Amino acid sequence: MGLKMETVKAGRLYEMQQLGSGGHIGKPQTIWVSDKEPWDGEPAGIPLSTLAKVLILRTRHLNEILPCEETMSVLWYLGAGIDILRLIEGFAPTMRIAETVRGHVYTLWDTAGIPHTISFVRRGSGVVKYRKEWPGIQSQELLRVMIAVLKTSNRGNPDLRRTAIDDLRRALFFYEARALRRKSDNAGRTAKMHDSSERLRPWRPHPFEDVPFDHEDIEYRLVGADGHILLSGEEGQWFMEYHLRRIAENAKQKAA
Repeated sequence: MGLKMETVKAGRLYEMQQLGSGGHIGKPQTIWVSDKEPWDGEPAGIPLSTLAKVLILRTRHLNEILPCEETMSVLWYLGAGIDILRLIEGFAPTMRIAETVRGHVYTLWDTAGIPHTISFVRRGSGVVKYRKEWPGIQSQELLRVMIAVLKTSNRGNPDLRRTAIDDLRRALFFYEARALRRKSDNAGRTAKMHDSSERLRPWRPHPFEDVPFDHEDIEYRLVGADGHILLSGEEGQWFMEYHLRRIAENAKQKAA
């Protein structure tokens, strides 16, 4: 049984599960998200555009550590999404953000000027070593919360909301495609580069020939103890067969 990572605690107050250095779930972080103007009568919350900016800062940091096509795609969709979110919010909230620990800890100010802290998981790997590690949320966790808020929002143009949801879903997809590809290439948390070429296919059910899912309704998918999407039995079988073919083709090319 997979874990559903985020839960609505009350209204727009969300609990986000944390991952520890061993992949276990730690104490949840809570966040109040607002898509309303501060005078709308809704309790103060962090604007969606501010959360998108945090994800852009964090993803840039991750891409500097180990660049790949997937994180560049995440940045593209977050950049498109933040512009739409600003249009939806209308009142153009000031994005007050302090990067306390680069790529990992951020202080954000809500619509009432109250500071909040978001802490992302910090785990060393073959690419980078940290003197101190701690549990925290993943970027995907925040994306799911933002999608959930937009789906229940009545602010702004409905077409803009749908476009923003699509951009955030695609960002989530590329994060998960990266995780799956690194697993399949036995790269994991090593310094090894994985094959991040897009390998597009023009038909459904999935747009990439090596990733057995797409971005549609990706926020509903269950995740495992490592915080990443679980494959269904059929998807897992397809994925295994694809990579057995890929291994055989690579061996044939080396032998030629």
